[in-house]
Amino acid sequence: MKRIILLTLPLFFALMSFSQVSLTLKNNAPTPGDSSTYVKILFVAPGDAGPDKVWDFSGITTLGEKIVSKITFAPSGRDKNSVDFDIILNERGSEYFCKLTEDSFMEVGGVTKDYSVIYSDPMIRMIYPFAYGNHFTDNFAGLAKSQNVTKVDFSGVFSATADAYGTLILPDHAYMDVLRVRTESSGIEINECHSVEAKVIRFLWYAPGHRYPVLNVSITERRVSGREAEITRSAMVWSDRNGDTAAGKGESQGLAITDEGPVVVVYPNPFGDKLNYYYFLRKSVPVAITLTDVTGRTSELLMKQQMQGEGLHSGSIEPSDFSLTPGLYYLRFVFDQQVVVRKVIKL
Repeated sequence: MKRIILLTLPLFFALMSFSQVSLTLKNNAPTPGDSSTYVKILFVAPGDAGPDKVWDFSGITTLGEKIVSKITFAPSGRDKNSVDFDIILNERGSEYFCKLTEDSFMEVGGVTKDYSVIYSDPMIRMIYPFAYGNHFTDNFAGLAKSQNVTKVDFSGVFSATADAYGTLILPDHAYMDVLRVRTESSGIEINECHSVEAKVIRFLWYAPGHRYPVLNVSITERRVSGREAEITRSAMVWSDRNGDTAAGKGESQGLAITDEGPVVVVYPNPFGDKLNYYYFLRKSVPVAITLTDVTGRTSELLMKQQMQGEGLHSGSIEPSDFSLTPGLYYLRFVFDQQVVVRKVIKL
């Protein structure tokens, strides 16, 4: 029986994960009947790993192509001698046969336009619960048959690491307490004529209230024996049923925030040459922004009170423009009758 070891990185990482998103079987495992639509975007670099990251993807460019993933139950009348699976993931004309256990999600077979696949050693794709600092590695192997009955043996290693958490900023949405999971699949396929080495690295961003990732960035390297490696890069962002991206209107899964007030993001903090700020408004309200020093004296009036509409707004502070000296400051946002203060440090 396959034995998977879940590793937790140093203790302080584990302690910090308590306030972050934790993927669970109940909230994040694939569920029959679900259908998710994604829109392809121009590739974006995934950024660094670590705690309290801010991924500023407010300038992403959509490419228009939609990708729909559907999850269905395994057919009840299938051959009893066939591979044992519970659900089918349907995507881009391929079917992936998967099985859920009480603490894992694994791929056991599938059918593409070119191959039928059966794993002799299934690929564990996720174990639950999974939080920042967690990591696992799993070996997999199997046999694929092409339409012309050519047999292809394959084997490899799959790993997953919850390598970062923080704030994800898209053009019209800001997601707080986002968990990023990095997966890597490295394998080799061997047939009668040649071999193929492939490595796929994916970065998946999970937000509270979302069962599936809201952003997916992939890098694929494929090398056929005797040829140069081919590298492809792609990215896609979650959209609602109407095709609006997560950077658009959203639905009940829009902002994953527990209260109904504005969302404010300030970074980097401490800051040197530039301080950026974003705020998301749920409705049109008058807004004013000031910067004060530790004595409470206003250093700068960044924006006089003015009406601003629903959505994401941004701004920045360059210390040289305001002659800011190193020290502690307070960035004060007034949204109608609500005040939000962020403590910032100038290096």
